[in-house]
Amino acid sequence: RRCSQKFLDQNLKLPRLTASLDLVVAQLASVEDEASTLHGLYGRVKTRAGQADPNAAVPVDRVLGNLATVIGDIGAASGHYRAAIALCERAGYRPQLAMTLFDQATLHAGNQDPNDLVAANQDFNKSLALAHDLGMKPLIERILRRRQILTA
Repeated sequence: RRCSQKFLDQNLKLPRLTASLDLVVAQLASVEDEASTLHGLYGRVKTRAGQADPNAAVPVDRVLGNLATVIGDIGAASGHYRAAIALCERAGYRPQLAMTLFDQATLHAGNQDPNDLVAANQDFNKSLALAHDLGMKPLIERILRRRQILTA
């Protein structure tokens, strides 16, 4: 991550590589919950909403949804996840669809609204079915853990 950030700090004129690295840094920062880094990244990455990164094979909106979730903008996160799901369905990106459904379900599961909990269960079920079809064992394990917490 430091190497990617160092490259980005150089302000080189390599837009495709810079855009892909922005996504990588954004994904890592959202996992590491680095709020100070996230706001700037969100703004840079948001210019590519509605697209899939050709180098990283990831819907940009999924990354934006993860960033918005960590930043605390739940409305934006939900919109980004919906956009990523639509893109994945249109393009046939089944592994990314499974992971985005999981992310969206996790977002809904964090709310106490009964409608959100129903939506979370539906998304977990869709994600689990896809993950089983694709043999995505680590995702299957994550989904089962989350669903167990949700029903406890």
